[in-house]
Amino acid sequence: MSDHSTNAPDPRFTAISQVLAARLPTEGVPEDGVASAFRDTLYAAHDRGILDPVAKMIEQQGEGDAVVSAVVRQLQSDARPE
Repeated sequence: MSDHSTNAPDPRFTAISQVLAARLPTEGVPEDGVASAFRDTLYAAHDRGILDPVAKMIEQQGEGDAVVSAVVRQLQSDARPE
């Protein structure tokens, strides 16, 4: 089980993770496992202040996919301090 103790659970990361799992190549890994891995990665990146570089890597993976691009924009917006 994942520990997201520094931040309250963010339903946006769960939703984004599910979209990414459905849209990006998964090399035969079950979609629910991929979504879980993406979610854990997004939480860790957010907690460490590196969400923007992670978003850029995701953008490269989904190059040409408008849905992935929209998700990346959302992540980059979340990465900027308020």
